[in-house]
Amino acid sequence: MTDYHAKRQEYYVPLPVWITNKFVKPMLAHEKDTALVHALANVAIFAPTAACLLLAARPSHVLGALYVAALYALFLQRFMLAMHYAAHRPPLQAPANASNTTKFVVAAFNEAPTTLLCAFFGLPPCCYRMHHVAMHHGGANSPAPWRDLSSTATLPRRGARGAAAFVWYWLRSFAALAASLPLWAMRRRGIADTVKTVCGIVAYFGTYFALRNVNAVAANYLIPVPFLISSLALAFGNWSQHALLHLADDGTARTEPHAVAYDCLVCADNARTFNDGYHAVHHEEPTCHWSEMPLRYAQRCEAWIAHLEYVRDHGSADGAPPPPHSRREPCARLAFEGLGFFDIGVLCLLGEYGERTIAKHFVDACDPSEREHDSAWCATELRRRLRPAVTKTAMRH
Repeated sequence: MTDYHAKRQEYYVPLPVWITNKFVKPMLAHEKDTALVHALANVAIFAPTAACLLLAARPSHVLGALYVAALYALFLQRFMLAMHYAAHRPPLQAPANASNTTKFVVAAFNEAPTTLLCAFFGLPPCCYRMHHVAMHHGGANSPAPWRDLSSTATLPRRGARGAAAFVWYWLRSFAALAASLPLWAMRRRGIADTVKTVCGIVAYFGTYFALRNVNAVAANYLIPVPFLISSLALAFGNWSQHALLHLADDGTARTEPHAVAYDCLVCADNARTFNDGYHAVHHEEPTCHWSEMPLRYAQRCEAWIAHLEYVRDHGSADGAPPPPHSRREPCARLAFEGLGFFDIGVLCLLGEYGERTIAKHFVDACDPSEREHDSAWCATELRRRLRPAVTKTAMRH
């Protein structure tokens, strides 16, 4: 429960107390979303101000590099995950009796991360919710055609072959987003969402050409450079979160939450990323509030332990407390303590050494006392989970 009680580090400077008390708290959809509002406000103040100063300054690659370095060092993790959870659960909710102006302001604030602020971090407007919420969560990392274009299932994810496969994955799934996402939207969502996605992409890259008339050097550091950096960061983040897959007996991909994701517990990233380490919990309950995910994880562990203890004591599952829903076996759940997703992603590419290192951080949700035995089991399990899935088309041949 360390993550549940951790001091939040997602923002640097809170909004003034009088603004928070008078305008923010009465509109919060969840009482703990003050941290999310503060984080988004920090970005909304810093990013446009810094971008305008860069455009107004004399053309300079040094200033452009400093702008990108400051923006990404200060806010990349914090903003991406603030936007992520705001896309799943809008932080503000206007009261039923609120004026139309208030409702408009609340709606604008809720939409700002995915339609405006995202552009400062290289993401075209109106694309994130389509890509992440609709496609990624809807497709559940499935490699089936036109399900989840960001699926990692059929690619090697271990060692040098995994590193080469990641480069292809980045180019295919994220750098080519401007072409692939509208096609996906047309096939899966219909004309309205397709038009919205295309308009966001056209507006984003159209802005680049408009800015070049103001300051060509600054324009490069405001549009294409962030696009390349963020596409790489998001690709490796998704790759790492979905590197360890529990395949079906025939080697095909499964789509249950704990077959495609794992949890990172008590790692430094969680306090800066709204508990993003609980990724399997998030896939199981995408609308679970970020502050409650450590609690959900603990509840599921307790349910498993109670179920297994009854079976061990009575020799049968008849009458046993039910295990958490959608669980078929204890090893369907992986969790690691003290490592973040990027740590695990890099270690997977280091082969056997990386697997041994990851295994030392393994936490058994069913019997946390047997760590030495668990590490040996986990190293073997990791090699199994890093195998590429076979497609049903390949099986037919």
